[in-house]
Amino acid sequence: MRGSRPSRTSAPSSSAERRGEMAYKDTDFMYASARVSVFETKLLTKEKYMQLIDAATEADAVALFADAVTPVYTDGAFDIEATIEGLLGTAFSEVAKSIPDPKLFDFMRYEYDANNLKAAIKAKVGGIEADGMLFACGTASPEAAVAAVESGEYKAFPAHMAAAAPKALTAYAATRDPQSIDLAIDRAAFADMLDAAAADETLTAAIKLRIDAINVQTAVRLLDAGKPAGLSAMLLDGGNLPVRTFKVADRAALAEALDEKNAKVAVLLADPDASLAAIGRAAETLLGTGTGAQFVPFGLAKIYAYLSAVQREAKNLRIIFALRAAHADRETILQNIRV
Repeated sequence: MRGSRPSRTSAPSSSAERRGEMAYKDTDFMYASARVSVFETKLLTKEKYMQLIDAATEADAVALFADAVTPVYTDGAFDIEATIEGLLGTAFSEVAKSIPDPKLFDFMRYEYDANNLKAAIKAKVGGIEADGMLFACGTASPEAAVAAVESGEYKAFPAHMAAAAPKALTAYAATRDPQSIDLAIDRAAFADMLDAAAADETLTAAIKLRIDAINVQTAVRLLDAGKPAGLSAMLLDGGNLPVRTFKVADRAALAEALDEKNAKVAVLLADPDASLAAIGRAAETLLGTGTGAQFVPFGLAKIYAYLSAVQREAKNLRIIFALRAAHADRETILQNIRV
């Protein structure tokens, strides 16, 4: 795989040299960046999210974003999942058509592959159908995930996930704990992401920041539950912060362990009244600032930032419509989305 370095005329990264590949320059992405700049104008703003949350009816909410996101209807009813699939599919397709290597950002779709493998495995062990739990946005189709679990042949999936899937089945058979499936596949998915992005420092840094953000939230959740002993099994490897950083007794100790780059998160951790949602938002903010993408007018980092924003928008829409259907109040919805 190829990628770019932060400088405009940088030499190949060490990973790229080991693979015999040359890193891209940011100028290789000028056309794609120009197109992305246009696409970014259609991303939902905080104001638009507020309007969606406050809309009187589902139809009113759909009308609010119809100029930016094409709504999909199934049998005459608004279909949020099909709408989200269309949103993600269009974004990845448009980017792929505009960059030197159409598969460059496939690693960002691995989370959907992971979801599908987990869903297919859980469906198999539970004796149920996986329909309704599968996403159509991965590098392999939902049908491929179901077929792989049934046949035991996982060659349609990235290497780490392919190796982890049968182990997840074995782990579940031994423990009867569905979480063992999640842990095995999630770890493998991030290992695959790091492998796929290894030739580019910008992309690798972004993935590492994401791992850090997940580990912060995992640690807080377990520490608040009084279960620090469970940290070793739950934390992800591969982030900037060593796993040992999170193996502490309480929030205060974790705040002390975080470095100055994570100051905002550390301040919240030190506040015993700070909610997990607030800490999660602070941790995830690192994903937008740590790569410096918000200051880059063109280049690979800008493309990554756009696709990340679309993925965040997809998650926000799913949460908003699910909580609206459950008659959740405004504050509850706001606590669960990232804007």
